[in-house]
Amino acid sequence: MEFRRTREPAQRDRELMLMLGGAGFFQALVAAHELGLFRYLAAHPGMSQAALAEGLGLPPASLRVLLLACCAMKLVERTQDGEYRNLEWVSAAFAGERPSFTTVVEGFDRLLYQPFSRLTESLRRGTNLGLDCYPGPGNTLYERLAAHPPLEAIFHAWMSNLSSSGLPERLTGALHDRTHVLDVGGGDGTNAVLLAKAHPGLKVTILDLPSICERARARAAAEGLDGRISTHPCDIRTDPFPTGADAILFSRIFNIYSEEQNRGFVRRSADSLPPGGLLLVFPSMVCDDDETGPLSAAFLSLYFLCLATGEGRVYPPSSYEEWFREAGFSSLECTVDAGDDAVFIGRK
Repeated sequence: MEFRRTREPAQRDRELMLMLGGAGFFQALVAAHELGLFRYLAAHPGMSQAALAEGLGLPPASLRVLLLACCAMKLVERTQDGEYRNLEWVSAAFAGERPSFTTVVEGFDRLLYQPFSRLTESLRRGTNLGLDCYPGPGNTLYERLAAHPPLEAIFHAWMSNLSSSGLPERLTGALHDRTHVLDVGGGDGTNAVLLAKAHPGLKVTILDLPSICERARARAAAEGLDGRISTHPCDIRTDPFPTGADAILFSRIFNIYSEEQNRGFVRRSADSLPPGGLLLVFPSMVCDDDETGPLSAAFLSLYFLCLATGEGRVYPPSSYEEWFREAGFSSLECTVDAGDDAVFIGRK
């Protein structure tokens, strides 16, 4: 049979298609994770379609659809011989010694995407209407999750995985001469454990909601650190901070809340700290000074407004400078790394 082919040069707007098809492409990523494609290819690189379909127990036509999506998204590649393998980062992220990306994907899938259907109305009304997806008491995602234990576990596994990558060395090192630090909004104690192990003479008190403090106490006991890590159940947004500590840490907190709430955090920290005390803030992310990017800061700002609290966003460094100055701190150091993560260290 004679077969003639003509084709004009492709003009594909990849960025536009990723925006329009984002929900579907994300679900393809979720499906590849849940069906075990990435783990299977990590263990068996260079598989044919037929072998993959058999190994995963999928209909061949379904597998071809999934592979097309994963190859188009540049998660999986096909060799000239028709064999498939993960990109290197995918194997590490989903099947490595510490598959860090799995909790991110599960968190986005189970917690974020359904509430994002309420984004337009949330923007119009200036509040987090996406929270309606999770009935229960409280006006923030963090309060509502207490009524949904499976989702709360997914959320804290996600946050713990982020924290387990470690705190910035600049932040950890600043505590070398401190004796007692308040870990405000300290979650399940991941940061507290890291700090207690880094500084044997340091005591850590976690301030968080009662249900979360229970997790933190269990974590400290499991690590053999319950004598050095304690908890203080409270509402960090309104309750006064305990006195007696010479350092206060906020890790991944400030982007959650409004400018006025953050001013209050800094002001109440100043009230609690002795002269020379340190206030350490790891947001972690800051946006550009002109508030035009990056993409990750834009997405997180949408999440905070639509779901988490209805008031937060990712702030530029200049906002922190203003808050610390107003609270009377004598100095403030700011370092921002290549990934837009920032550390602020203020001295009273």
